[in-house]
Formats: sequence, structure tokens, C-alpha cells
Amino acid sequence: LVPVAQVAQQASVDYLGIACVGEGVALRNAGITMQILNLGVALSEEIEEGIANKIDLTVACLDDTRRISDVARQLGTAARVHLKIDTGMGRLGLFPEQLLDQIDTMAALTNLEWVSLYSHLADSITDSALSREQLDRFETVISVLSKVQSLKSNVHLGLLKIRHLG
Repeated sequence: LVPVAQVAQQASVDYLGIACVGEGVALRNAGITMQILNLGVALSEEIEEGIANKIDLTVACLDDTRRISDVARQLGTAARVHLKIDTGMGRLGLFPEQLLDQIDTMAALTNLEWVSLYSHLADSITDSALSREQLDRFETVISVLSKVQSLKSNVHLGLLKIRHLG
């Protein structure tokens, strides 16, 4: 983990993706200073450590958002968060319909710095019907979120930054 991160940092890679907060802490302890995104959902007991180590956290539901906001407020800082949308992979994230019901509540929470919106294609290699359907869902979410000023930020699909809101 650390040797790969060192090479990535030397190559000026923008971000590292990790599976859990503990991996990010290990990278910070090894001197990695570049942006790190926890691609999984941080457990409640990991949130403080993630924020303290400047690890960006994934938000996959309203409860995640509230927990991270509460911990960041207690620490007197803002947590950097990325909103994960489930466009059809079926693993992690808010379905577009859920997001539309919850977005105003999420956007009103304090001590959060909304960094990006992202999703994950089930099949990014072929031009499948499912991939096209996922892209359509993602674009719909982007158009709705473009009206929420506090959430205008980077937009990512898989590992591909596709455009900025706003």
C-alpha cells in the first residue's frame, strides 16, 4: 500500500482511493500528504480519526451525512465529503430517487465541505446498455444537484472526472 502511494504521490496523482479509514491513517503515518478518499463508508468509530487525518469521507446516506457533520462540529472543523450515488451497481450509495427526497436535509447540515459527487459503473469496459442507463441516471442527478449551490463541485463517474457542476 505505502510503496504504491509513494509512487503515486511522486507522479502527482490527484487522489488515492482506500477501502477503509485505517488504510488512510497508515498512509498518513508513512508521510503521504496527497488527497485520500475513503471509498467505503466510515464506521461511526472511524469518523473522528478520518477527519483528524484529513481523509475525505464517502457519504452514502443521510445517516452517514449526519454522523460526519456531528463529529466535524464537535472537532470544530469541516469534514471533506464525497456523495456516492448508486446508479445501478447495487452496492453502495443513494439511489437517485432517495437523493431527491433527502438532498435539502443533507445540504443544510453544517461542518461539511462537499467535494464531489460520484458513482461506479457496473461495466466500464464495454458500451453496454446498463452502462448507458447508469450514465443517464447520473446525468439526471447532476442536473438536479446543479440547482443546490452548496453541492456544486466535482463530478466523477468511476475513475473518470466527467465535468464540473455550475
